[in-house]
Amino acid sequence: MHRIEAGNPSVTIGAYINVAAALGLHLVVPILDAPTTEPTTITVGDYPGLRTLAWQTDAGVTITETEALNLYERGWRHLNQEALTDREKAFIQHLADTYSNGELLV
Repeated sequence: MHRIEAGNPSVTIGAYINVAAALGLHLVVPILDAPTTEPTTITVGDYPGLRTLAWQTDAGVTITETEALNLYERGWRHLNQEALTDREKAFIQHLADTYSNGELLV
């Protein structure tokens, strides 16, 4: 109970269910529908900075936009931001706007 009150992220869903049951409550976890469209993919080699971050993959490999965002966020400190093309900067901003409320988590 103390960990739940403290907001500890390691508390299991089972602990929440037990507390809810003790309080006479019933937790409902909605089942999310599968995405209705295929995720947008891009080719790693189309963006030089992304290619640098994904050095271990072939330039022709396609990844989803969310995977690209994850690569940018994880590798941001290793990326020469001054060398980014205007196209790649616009792409990064698109990713941030679409998937991260307009901000990179760096």
